[in-house]
Amino acid sequence: MIEGRIQYWRADLGRDPRFLVIGSRDLKAEEYDSIQPDGRWSLYIYLHEGTVTINQRTYAYRPGIASIVPPSARLSHLGRLDRESSLVVHVGFDLPSTQGDIVALPAISEIANFDVTMEALNVAVNYVVTSNTRVHAVIWNLLWSLSLPSSYLRQNELLYAAEDWIQRALGRQFEVGELASALDVSHETLRRVFRLEHGMTVQEYARWQRIQVAKRLLVQTSLPVKAVGARVGIPDLQHFNKLLRAYTGLSPRRFREEHS
Repeated sequence: MIEGRIQYWRADLGRDPRFLVIGSRDLKAEEYDSIQPDGRWSLYIYLHEGTVTINQRTYAYRPGIASIVPPSARLSHLGRLDRESSLVVHVGFDLPSTQGDIVALPAISEIANFDVTMEALNVAVNYVVTSNTRVHAVIWNLLWSLSLPSSYLRQNELLYAAEDWIQRALGRQFEVGELASALDVSHETLRRVFRLEHGMTVQEYARWQRIQVAKRLLVQTSLPVKAVGARVGIPDLQHFNKLLRAYTGLSPRRFREEHS
């Protein structure tokens, strides 16, 4: 049984996904926070027991369960320390379609006919050297089998617009009133939809997003720490240090050293 209120991601499956990476590996006993790259989706097929946290919601999984992580999402895994195996199949892909076949992809779901799916995937991987077509077909078929009608998505489209606006404005400080005005809604409406979906205020959500982008910049670029803070709208170095430490337990320099 999958535990937790399941999140659903808006996705367009009008064309087969372009897969970018595929492979299997052992998860560490504890894998700390990571941020899904912009434009990149991940599909994890679990062959062991553990928990996965995606955007602050935690789900238990077992062999035969798949999780789907959308671009820019926050992800962490936690497994049993006494387990003998922590094998997971990971597929990184993008969804280039603009055909409008909108579906809801669940954050976590059980794979029907799991053995058949794994056999098809194992066979397809053998063809990767000469052609990606077979892998594309297997992954596309799997995504469609996991998908649900778009009615499972958030009923309030306002949240998508608000999140997009915040993402574009992360490089500067802004007031919630500015966001409310841009979307032509009340402050109370914003507060309600963010509490309902994210369990946090607009300010808390924006601060969390700044930290996720900052962590990615610290690991993937050589920008000075102060420049990273400025890039996410926190130009005060002392404040940036304090905020990152509150979220990660590490200073920016230490976080970069441990994760690069």
